[in-house]
Amino acid sequence: DKISGVRVEVLDADGSATAVQYVAYVQDLPTYTLEFNGVFGSAVRLSRPNTSDQMHVAEVEVIGVRGSDTAAPTSAPTIDFPKGVLMETWWNIAGVSVDDFRNSDQYLYTNPGPPEILETLETSGNDRGNYFGSRLCTYIVPPEDGDYKLFISSDDYGQLWFNPEGEDKDGMEQVAYISGGWSPKNNFYMFDSQQSRVFTLEAHTKYYLEAFYKEHGGGDHIQVAWAHGGVPPQVIPSVNTWLPESCSTRPIDLDDGNNRALVDYYMSWGGSTLGHLFGNPNFPDSPTSTSELLYLEISANQFDNYGVRIRSFIVAPVTGEYTFYISSDDQSRLFFRDSDVDTSKFDYENHPYIAHVPDWTASRQWAKFPDQQKSIPIQLVEGQKYYVEAIMKEGGGGDNLAVGWKYGTMTEVQVIGGLDIQMPE
Repeated sequence: DKISGVRVEVLDADGSATAVQYVAYVQDLPTYTLEFNGVFGSAVRLSRPNTSDQMHVAEVEVIGVRGSDTAAPTSAPTIDFPKGVLMETWWNIAGVSVDDFRNSDQYLYTNPGPPEILETLETSGNDRGNYFGSRLCTYIVPPEDGDYKLFISSDDYGQLWFNPEGEDKDGMEQVAYISGGWSPKNNFYMFDSQQSRVFTLEAHTKYYLEAFYKEHGGGDHIQVAWAHGGVPPQVIPSVNTWLPESCSTRPIDLDDGNNRALVDYYMSWGGSTLGHLFGNPNFPDSPTSTSELLYLEISANQFDNYGVRIRSFIVAPVTGEYTFYISSDDQSRLFFRDSDVDTSKFDYENHPYIAHVPDWTASRQWAKFPDQQKSIPIQLVEGQKYYVEAIMKEGGGGDNLAVGWKYGTMTEVQVIGGLDIQMPE
């Protein structure tokens, strides 16, 4: 039984399994002899897949090789590369989603706390704190050729990124995630999105991997597992990790001040509809103040009785269809211009807009008005700049404004920012 039995691996000098067998787990059996015909190795490893039960194994002895008087060596496999996982953590991060973490000023523009080195692709304990985001990175080294699936378990939200082609850090794609909930430790099947597609990997080859998780409150953990050869998911062991010198470069060049948007505030003007904003004689040419944003979103719940205009170029990271989203409290409109040179004023009352909020939404609530808050798919070209503006009018109570998009294989709306925006002329 591969679930309740004992997995016995013969390891060669670099720690990879040259042969695997399973034996039934019988507690009262004093000894058990297992033969590997035609196999030679330098060590033996026993494990209990998918269980935390203690193994009642007192001693393991490699007797020798059939047809030879020479005993097989029992020393540990030679370690010819550094093992481990690098973990970086940023604290005081609001929100619950990984996108909240990865779009935060802290992640984009500040260094993490002191990095930690983990033995395996999982955190220990379940209470590291609250309001933080962590990134784990390593190379995984498969022990044998074959088909592998990757899995993630996290509390709270998590994302797993992987380059199935090799060690290039720029070649990652998102292969699994947890969104809208959390999974208990060692539970890799709570959500369909926790498991990746099947990857055909080569033995002794480095593949780059990163995992993110965002903790809001309560317990916390992250685990990355793999399954291959008919074995249930197991946390990827230390022997199959190659410690990197650093994780991938974060999205922003910290010395480049051009990756910004401009936000104009029109203060002390009552009303909660855009009609009230249009009636303000200072809109749009004479704002009360103008400042810079790192992404197309203002801080929530700032003031009452004001209006906002966000303006920016966006730069398409890849060629393809993009769907734009807007959320706000109170009313808002999102304008798009297929040009990187024309930043003249819109006729805001009459110019067509691609998305709007007719009443109000919570912060980053992208689907309260599903037919109004998102655009039709728009074809963009990689590297080309496009001009966007978002306007919002706040009366009283809560207030917010954010612009996001989805493209390619993205499953969640992402607030636009980082290298994907540029300061308007």
